[in-house]
Amino acid sequence: MRWLLVLWVACLLPVGGQTQGEPPGPLVREQVKALQAEKAARTPAERKLASRLVHALRMFRGRPIARGVPRLRTGVVWDALGRTEVDVRARVTPGLIARVEALGGEIVSAFPAYDALRAHLHASALELLAASPEVRGIR
Repeated sequence: MRWLLVLWVACLLPVGGQTQGEPPGPLVREQVKALQAEKAARTPAERKLASRLVHALRMFRGRPIARGVPRLRTGVVWDALGRTEVDVRARVTPGLIARVEALGGEIVSAFPAYDALRAHLHASALELLAASPEVRGIR
């Protein structure tokens, strides 16, 4: 219970020397602009990926997320093989399942009635799967 109180107090503390109610500084404004420009410049396949996956992929590949934004906390966890668990929104067909498996993915669960599939996919397969016309989104 004590750690919960410490966490709550920590959430109330200002971050980066900025006090509550104070407008963001020039660095923060530049980073937001850079992130907006990055999002606008995404490929059609990247637009189907959740932003956290796009950002995690860039960091996985050793690239900055955007100009002036080298890293972000995404919550994406890569296993020792470079895979992560994702939810795919698509019409679940034998062809889609075969595509995921051909890309080295492992199906965790599939719910055709809900156009949903969960799989473990390698970082290199995320954009390739997102480029498939039947895929509407990956998160």
